[in-house]
Amino acid sequence: MNRCVLSVSRYSIAAFVTACWLVSTAHAQGIPEVLRGLEALQGSVGALQNGVNTLQTGVNDVQTAVNGGTLKSYQQYASKNCGSPGNCAISFPAVTDKTLILHASCNWVIPPNVSGDARTLLAWLHATSNPFHAFPFFSVKLSPSNATFYSFNAEAYLFVDSGDTPIIEILNDGFAATNFACTISGKVL
Repeated sequence: MNRCVLSVSRYSIAAFVTACWLVSTAHAQGIPEVLRGLEALQGSVGALQNGVNTLQTGVNDVQTAVNGGTLKSYQQYASKNCGSPGNCAISFPAVTDKTLILHASCNWVIPPNVSGDARTLLAWLHATSNPFHAFPFFSVKLSPSNATFYSFNAEAYLFVDSGDTPIIEILNDGFAATNFACTISGKVL
């Protein structure tokens, strides 16, 4: 005769009763394979729970670091006037530790009296050794000067390695941008 001793919390009673029933049935029917399978399953469940606990600890550590202020904030501003049409880049100071850039904001102007289809085609953030992050931007015609104001204010998610230089570039067609100014911000990891 098999007996099951109830020594579990009230939250796992149903699982305990099911396992107890399976063990009793297996003994009654003489099926030792079922018992070995249940023992192996119990070991697997324990290992899985340990893995989940380890993962949860890691998630908690990251959340504490990001939300608890243990990560240092990062913010840089830079500006320039572009000398000619085509690519115009603003380089920020090299980061001293691995940094995650989370936000970027830029403004620039097409001067008045620019003829033809002068426009900005592309705006993007990158670092000298990392992939890039493209930004949507908008433009507004300014009156009475007839200059065109461009801007973007967007989230980003770009890792920059220690010693690397964050760069924001715009690709202009038919003009050189003026008053190109950007701010980037994020967290030092």
